[in-house]
Amino acid sequence: GWLLKTLLIYRFNQLMFLILLVIGVVVYLNQFGLPGFAKRGVQQRLAELGIQFDFDWLKMDLDGTWKARNLTVGQADSGGELSVSLDDVSIRPYYSSLLSSRPKLKELGIIGLALKGDMAKGGTNLPPFSLAWPDAGIYWNDNEVLSSTNLQGEAFGVEINVSLNITNTL
Repeated sequence: GWLLKTLLIYRFNQLMFLILLVIGVVVYLNQFGLPGFAKRGVQQRLAELGIQFDFDWLKMDLDGTWKARNLTVGQADSGGELSVSLDDVSIRPYYSSLLSSRPKLKELGIIGLALKGDMAKGGTNLPPFSLAWPDAGIYWNDNEVLSSTNLQGEAFGVEINVSLNITNTL
């Protein structure tokens, strides 16, 4: 009798604590973003793999969309320099697919795109290159449509203006 009742109350309290903890984490990530200690841990693990990763802030919306501001991904080794900079990025995964070996995205949005590189520092006559599309927008959704807006800027000294809309992308 009373032991079973006490055990049920204890389990109910544990479950409520876990639910409140998850809600608290989601609200924190939504309002304040990823804390500094977690950012440093992610950066350190990626640097061990040869990837430089940096961002100003990373937040999660209540609908599960992750948003990052001033995201930079590049090489962390000394073989050259290649990096991609994105002003605003939003990614919304299918969370159930993250448990499988084939993660899938519901939506991807990128605003502001820059690519720069120096393929072999020091020893060659290959010039460094850069591509900057500061007003670019690239969008993909689960309807398998990839579209862009304002892909205009300079690449390799040439002015480029591209518009695209591709269906059945994956």
